[in-house]
Amino acid sequence: MGINAGYHHLKLEQRGLIMGLAQEGPSLSHRAERCHTSVSTVSRELSR
Repeated sequence: MGINAGYHHLKLEQRGLIMGLAQEGPSLSHRAERCHTSVSTVSRELSR
């Protein structure tokens, strides 16, 4: 397996959902669950 095995880019819809939920104030874990991704992915996206 390559170094990026299992890695995928967020879809535009997921990015929008993360940003929309961030404005509402839910926790990182809630956002990750709603976007079907990991908490660390949400955290990295918000830091961009």
